Amino acid sequence: MNEWEETLDDRYYDWPLFTRILGYLRPYRMLVLVSVGLLLSVSLLNLAGPYLTKIAIDEHIRVDDYSGLDQIALIYLVVLVGAFVCQFFQYYTIQFIGQQVMYDLRTQVFGHLHKMSFRFFDRNPIGKMITRTVNDIEVLNEMLTSGLILVFSDLFTLVGIFFMLAYLDWRLMLVVCVVFPFLYLATNAYRTRARDALRKNRAHQTTLNTLLEENLSGMNTVQMFNQEENRRKQFTDVSGSKLREDLRSLFYNSVYLPSIDVFSAIGMGLVIWYGGGRFVQDEVELGVLVAFLQYLHKFFEPIRDLAEKFNIIQTAMASSERIFELLDTEEDLPNPAQPKPLKK
Repeated sequence: MNEWEETLDDRYYDWPLFTRILGYLRPYRMLVLVSVGLLLSVSLLNLAGPYLTKIAIDEHIRVDDYSGLDQIALIYLVVLVGAFVCQFFQYYTIQFIGQQVMYDLRTQVFGHLHKMSFRFFDRNPIGKMITRTVNDIEVLNEMLTSGLILVFSDLFTLVGIFFMLAYLDWRLMLVVCVVFPFLYLATNAYRTRARDALRKNRAHQTTLNTLLEENLSGMNTVQMFNQEENRRKQFTDVSGSKLREDLRSLFYNSVYLPSIDVFSAIGMGLVIWYGGGRFVQDEVELGVLVAFLQYLHKFFEPIRDLAEKFNIIQTAMASSERIFELLDTEEDLPNPAQPKPLKK
């Protein structure tokens, strides 16, 4: 392996590594709690919409109660405004936390690099250090802001919708459960394959940055020894490897994401078929059927998001391991605890 190539070995991401990442959130734990509280508020407010629709249809529209319908419409408007306000502050808060953590970690890595000896930089290409300080930390920020926290929102939304479906009509819910095993198999297949593609993509990205930096900084040497064609071939090979992983990841997304829409359509079709028959026989109210379809539509959105966020977390774990590997590299010549002053 050349010095600029990044290893593609499988890595095991254990709980201590994850807790070490969370340790950088400790100075901002109050803001994290506020963000989680706002997330739960947004999820609850979003769950209120279909149920208000059910009340409007069954208790007011069906009996021509227009005054009560005005009240439901006003409540719905208040819910929408409340969800907007909570989502605004939640997004700003979590992005603020992510930027602060990224600043702290980048400063720590930069300061640690200044403690390393000349031998360290002889063994490690500069491009790799740039990737650690810039790209890998940016990926870690994406996990904290778009992956880790929002996973709790998706899980809470799934649990809330599941209970609402059971509350509205447990028979309809059991009909929808027919598609869940197939949905699980598709999600698990996508998760394992996309994780491998993303891991290799990050490794190729590091190699690409390293090779590019070394060629640009040593352009005089490359041209002096007539190595342009050799270096161009190296860069093309690495870039081609990254392209293959990009296309592989794109293929998995192109298969999985539309499959979620297919499962959603099948579930709604089963609800319309079974619930519509029960509605004709006056066994279920129209408002319940409409609310059930709305909840079912919302149910598949977090599932799609969870698979993507899992990939974000896996990529960030790979980046964080490389960052901590750099931070854990000890100095060859550490400063003494009690240095002696130099004479004039």
